Amino acid sequence: MVHELNIFGGSLTNYQLSEALDIPIERVQDILSGDVSLGDLCPETLKKVHQLEEALFSS
Repeated sequence: MVHELNIFGGSLTNYQLSEALDIPIERVQDILSGDVSLGDLCPETLKKVHQLEEALFSS
């Protein structure tokens, strides 16, 4: 699912994702590497993921 979202496609740095989602950089790295799935995130963070995706990549 991570690869279906544009925000994880390399447009944003790990630091930017960390700040926008309010999660540690290490957690972002774990998501990108596949060690942690989006389903493992708390509902609040998952909501932020989808809001950021919508804000940056909807047309």
